[in-house]
Amino acid sequence: MSRLREVLVAAALVALLLAAAVVYMTGLDSAQPYIAADEAHFAANASSLARSGTDLRGHQLPVFVHIIDPLATVDRMHAWYQPFLFYLIAIGFKLQPIDEWSLRLPVATIGVANVLLMFVVGRQLFRSSSLGLLAAAALAITPAHFLFSRMAADYLCPLPFVLAWLWLALRYAEHRRLAHLIAAAFILGCGLYTYISSWFMMPLLAALTLLVLRPPLQALLPTAVAFVAPSILLLPFQSSLGTVLNDIAGRYQIAAPETPALASGVMKFNLTERVALLWDYFNPSFLFFAGGNDLLMATSRAGVFLLPMAALIGWGIYELARRRSPESLLLLLGFLAAPLPIVIALPEAPHSSTGRALTMLVFGVLIACVGVQALWRRSTGAARAVVVLLLAAMPAQFIAFRSDYFADYQARSWARFDPNATRDVITSVIELDRQEPVTSVWLNDDGDDKSIRWLFYTLKHGRQDLWERTRYFRVEDAASVAAVPLRGLLMMHANDPRSNRLLEAGCSKVATVLAVDSQPATDIFRRDR
Repeated sequence: MSRLREVLVAAALVALLLAAAVVYMTGLDSAQPYIAADEAHFAANASSLARSGTDLRGHQLPVFVHIIDPLATVDRMHAWYQPFLFYLIAIGFKLQPIDEWSLRLPVATIGVANVLLMFVVGRQLFRSSSLGLLAAAALAITPAHFLFSRMAADYLCPLPFVLAWLWLALRYAEHRRLAHLIAAAFILGCGLYTYISSWFMMPLLAALTLLVLRPPLQALLPTAVAFVAPSILLLPFQSSLGTVLNDIAGRYQIAAPETPALASGVMKFNLTERVALLWDYFNPSFLFFAGGNDLLMATSRAGVFLLPMAALIGWGIYELARRRSPESLLLLLGFLAAPLPIVIALPEAPHSSTGRALTMLVFGVLIACVGVQALWRRSTGAARAVVVLLLAAMPAQFIAFRSDYFADYQARSWARFDPNATRDVITSVIELDRQEPVTSVWLNDDGDDKSIRWLFYTLKHGRQDLWERTRYFRVEDAASVAAVPLRGLLMMHANDPRSNRLLEAGCSKVATVLAVDSQPATDIFRRDR
């Protein structure tokens, strides 16, 4: 009987993973209405790494990737991203053509891997394959996990490391084998290079592991060495490391260039503001109804978690607080700690930024499964009926969420992803170039990531020649407009009143590019005289 049960569990797991792969990977080229700026940065740098082993700035096999405006003559971004996803996408670009599907496939694969890892963690935590399958299925249909699994950005990248750490930590709690503890610390150390918030979250999880599981003193040194080993091995290879760290600190308000780090941090630390921000991430409206108002990170029609999860998470928190076991503390503290990197660092637009607190999904799903287990064990008809109704409502809501994601959400969110509709702009430019050779392409330099999206689409279409002929102009600068040669094309936001200056300077409007909802996005002008 046990052998048959193992076969059935394996079959159910395979079916679940196949279903997740289909759901996550179908239509990746239309996963969002357009390529977002971060996606374009990952694509362009990964393409350069695949081709020459350097990022766009020319750093050879960088540990941190320098994010730049590729048309700007000076660095005005001072941004550095973690390397994990760049190299993963670069491997994909070695094997496949550059397009939206191949760009997003590595993250979708991580999403499916998370489902598998959640099964492993759930089975270890509950000593039950059934609850492991439930945890995996619940993660697969969690709106935030689905959405970020279809976006080529690094928000999702820490999750497999957190899941692997949690499995090893639970194994250590059961068997007290030092190898499990060392491996858990090493996994967290590797996870530092997945996403910027990991530089706070991974050390915090390591500290929680030691505080909650209380290993013997002789285990502390090898555990600490395992955690710092990835940094010891990689950081010396990053050139200008001091500049990198200074730029990161300045960008995330950890320190200001003109003041010492500690003094700057004290001056900027507003406790009331931080507490209010922390509450934002546990606001039921954010968690279960809307997921925040940033359409890049939520559809606004579903929360971070499905609505039925609210009752299950609430009951699970009550049950874990009552148990007070080490495993319970890990789950509760991990859930509560997820927004702390945002609260401490206070990055730009910190409110309801789901992607920056995505580790919350791991702990939230497991806490909900604790709620399911506790309610089911009550053995009353009413309690079990509630569990069945809540679990049945979850896939029903997910189907409605996914339907909206591929329909109305596209029209609601396109301007947040790309206000210029660059995907359709390049199609128009290629057609105009076919009709009459275009001498050059000019993008209005108004700071909305035009150039990096344009670079991605020229790579996709194999039009390096168009990229080499692309420059910036400033519509307010008459000399800049006058520098555009005859038959050069100039791009402006549709219906921008400043476009009259182009008409007065001898340009004519040759096309208006419409966005996915048929609204004007970009006007294309040609220099005629």
